[in-house]
Amino acid sequence: MIGAVLWRALLLAAALVAIAVQFDRQAERSPEIAEVVPSALRSTAQPRTVAMALSSGDPTLALEEARTLVERRPLPAEHLRLLSLAQARTGNPDAAVMTVQYAAQRGWRDGLVQEAMLRLALDNGDETEAARRFTALMMNSRARDEGLEAVASELLDEDGGTARATVAAIMGGDTRLQRRFVSRGARVLPPDAYIEIIERMAETGSHFECRTITGAQTHLTSRDSSAGRAMTRLVEEAC
Repeated sequence: MIGAVLWRALLLAAALVAIAVQFDRQAERSPEIAEVVPSALRSTAQPRTVAMALSSGDPTLALEEARTLVERRPLPAEHLRLLSLAQARTGNPDAAVMTVQYAAQRGWRDGLVQEAMLRLALDNGDETEAARRFTALMMNSRARDEGLEAVASELLDEDGGTARATVAAIMGGDTRLQRRFVSRGARVLPPDAYIEIIERMAETGSHFECRTITGAQTHLTSRDSSAGRAMTRLVEEAC
């Protein structure tokens, strides 16, 4: 009899754990159910819990939840970014800067981490590092054109400057990403900076697809007719 009761209890416990795990997974799509998941079983739900704590205006709770998140799942850069934000909210900017730097080492695809590192580099006058971070953001489909345009006008304002040369060197050496850069750059980079970077890329051996460079010329011409005309030679060579 006792054995049967224990067996039923074990089955019930297993069922409850399975339900909690399903709720944890569902929290990725439905953040509002994150709090339903028992704290000890939160995995997917934990980042949502941190985000809600940050939104609630309770920085101490947010920091506690963020630390729990990083202890359980330390690898994703997003989790370190959340911890950095919580540290900043609790008045510890030095720790926040250190944490976001660790996050940057782990995740080039996390746009918010790259934005933070880009701003740090600009504040420290490190144009090379800022250009590297900016290029990473250019390749991130989640980064908004308006934000990129604002940063580019500040970062790439110097003719023949270090930042422009760095962007050209990075993109000239990565043929897989050149198409996206050529297309998006025509929309968000200052026209003169775009022309200089594209010409530098061409000088170092980059070959542009006819359709891509023609579309870029159309976008650039709508912003600056003289810059659009400056691309005529590159278009003729590609087409």
